[in-house]
Amino acid sequence: SMGVFCSFIHEQSRLDRDCYIAVTDKGAKDAHANRHFTTVPTDMKFPYDVNSVMQYRLSDAFVSLQGEKIGPIGEDPSWQDWRKINYLYCGGKHICQDHRELCLRHKDVLRKCIRDGRMREPSDQNDLRYIFGEVNW
Repeated sequence: SMGVFCSFIHEQSRLDRDCYIAVTDKGAKDAHANRHFTTVPTDMKFPYDVNSVMQYRLSDAFVSLQGEKIGPIGEDPSWQDWRKINYLYCGGKHICQDHRELCLRHKDVLRKCIRDGRMREPSDQNDLRYIFGEVNW
């Protein structure tokens, strides 16, 4: 897929996944689905995108903790996917420059998630600076 070509990982593999989605019992038992739920070090400078082309649609394998519909809408990248591509490869603005509230919500979710023990703090200090505001958007 285009996301793999752009070196994106699946959204449900992000370290902050458990802050946004929960793997159901069925998803945990399904070997195929479970392979896609292993978390890997990732760039959390972009808010989690439940509508990304890189978010699996397996509706019975996980649920959104925020109440959103999970998975891409249609076959095209989400607006956040396009912003990420534009930023990473075309010199465009970071999504947080134009959508500050979205990014502030993301930071709040991550803080709560770390405090509740659902996510470990990132070991990469650059990620921490972006996530918790030491770098200006």
